[in-house]
Amino acid sequence: MITAGKKGGQKKGSESISIRPRRVFESLSTKLTPTPFFEDRTLRVAALIQRTLAPLLQAEARERGLGLVSITSVALSRDLRHARVYVSALSGGVPDPIARIQRGVGRYRAHVAKALRLRVVPRLVFVADDTQARAARINALLAGSNGAPGAASADPCPHPLF
Repeated sequence: MITAGKKGGQKKGSESISIRPRRVFESLSTKLTPTPFFEDRTLRVAALIQRTLAPLLQAEARERGLGLVSITSVALSRDLRHARVYVSALSGGVPDPIARIQRGVGRYRAHVAKALRLRVVPRLVFVADDTQARAARINALLAGSNGAPGAASADPCPHPLF
């Protein structure tokens, strides 16, 4: 609030101005839920690691004959020291493509260190992404039940919720 005018004890011509700060973001603060800084940074660094590793991993998989390899996601610890890289591999006859990828982990970590300027380069662990297999299993369970009572209970869930 800005007020200008003569006060009783002031001389003619002098004005007093009192300024009260406006709350610009008052309405926004109730609408937005703040996320902690470490979560935003963790997600950003994980996305950068995924974008950095994907072309290198695909090129080396092509050279070694590992088939089609893609990075589905990267899970990063809060302190950015450990990264779990989920890899989906459609191998062309190679028995364990993830183990062969894990052998070159030092080369991939050096590439991440060179591309991203971080204080600490995360330790990389490559893990097979099993979302395709889980989705196929769920589809098979749903297709097998067809609404019949008791059909879904024939295959017990390995990880019961309750």
